Amino acid sequence: MFREVKWYFVVIAYLLAPALGFCNAYGTGLTDMNMGYNYGKVALFVFAAWAGKDNGVVAGLVTCGLVKQLVLVSADLMHDFKTAHLTLTSPQSMVVGQAVGTLMGCVVAPLTFFLFYEAFDVGNPDG
Repeated sequence: MFREVKWYFVVIAYLLAPALGFCNAYGTGLTDMNMGYNYGKVALFVFAAWAGKDNGVVAGLVTCGLVKQLVLVSADLMHDFKTAHLTLTSPQSMVVGQAVGTLMGCVVAPLTFFLFYEAFDVGNPDG
């Protein structure tokens, strides 16, 4: 869909995600500030510079969103487990709830995207 984003940009983002996600979750637990947006900004500049002058804007924005979401999910999960601990909720029910929500998101999000993609003239400047 985005020709400016090379396949290896995505692979590298996914390879960096566990380490960055752990760092973000740990830092969020200590400071109660989610720094995932800052990781996304760093990724924006790094991948945009790597993609070059012609493709840098799109590649930077796409990989920024990818890295940001990959990093934010770990801190959100950590916050959910912290809330479960404070409310004496079982960790097993939290894991099941997260898994069900993830599975529903994997089905609903692409269907919603393709619904809008087919219903409207996406990418047409006159549309």
